Amino acid sequence: MILRPIETRILSAHLVLGAILGILIIHPVAMTAAWFEVNKVITGNEQAIWPFLRDRFWLIFMPHQLPMSGLYAVIGGLIGVGFGLYGSALRRGIRTVNYYEEELAQGIPALISAGESERVEYKASTRWDYHHARVNRALEDVIAKTIAGFFNNQGGDLLIGVTDTGEVVGVERDYQTLRHQNRDGFQRCITEIVKSKLSGDLCPLVHIFFHSIDEKDVCLIAVEPAPRPVYCRDGKTSRFFVRTGNNTRELDAREAINYAATRWPQ
Repeated sequence: MILRPIETRILSAHLVLGAILGILIIHPVAMTAAWFEVNKVITGNEQAIWPFLRDRFWLIFMPHQLPMSGLYAVIGGLIGVGFGLYGSALRRGIRTVNYYEEELAQGIPALISAGESERVEYKASTRWDYHHARVNRALEDVIAKTIAGFFNNQGGDLLIGVTDTGEVVGVERDYQTLRHQNRDGFQRCITEIVKSKLSGDLCPLVHIFFHSIDEKDVCLIAVEPAPRPVYCRDGKTSRFFVRTGNNTRELDAREAINYAATRWPQ
């Protein structure tokens, strides 16, 4: 792993801070634990610990205690470096996500211009029925079927907030039907659809991004191909969908078995 200069400085700061905390906090805590163990203290005698710690604390800096203090400095420094490395990895992950979001933002208009295909599908909404101007939870089943179709084929991109003709209508109407009326609430809604109608273990294969076009939010759901057959729950019935051409088609039981044997050979 190659660290940038600023990351090296941050790790150095974590190292120094960790060493200081190791001497001033970890060492006294260890002494306190030792005092409780040796003296078999009960609640009524706990106040006697403070004179003990006061007397021993200054010994930390005495020459004959330097090896022990150095040991706790090393322990604290390693802990500090560990937190620093974790923070560095987290920051790199955030930078990577931001990079791909910017790349996707540039690609979404191109997806809309190219039209629907075997790998691209448009849906105007997840809950809001534009034809009847009301909430229609049955539309969630359509989203689930489309995602299942991508799972069972080679993956694909589902754009929500775009009509079949490529008109951008946004997902703001959907926002208004949610408890949290924002992107976060919409993402939770999509995740819940996958968990409840498909399977919770498939959620890591679904990546959700947002992009604003003409001040309207468009949601891109990038679906990876599934490692196994995915069935869509419809009440007590399990249904099998697959993406073919620019449509999502349901297969009957025999077709599903034959398709699965070819798509996921043992």
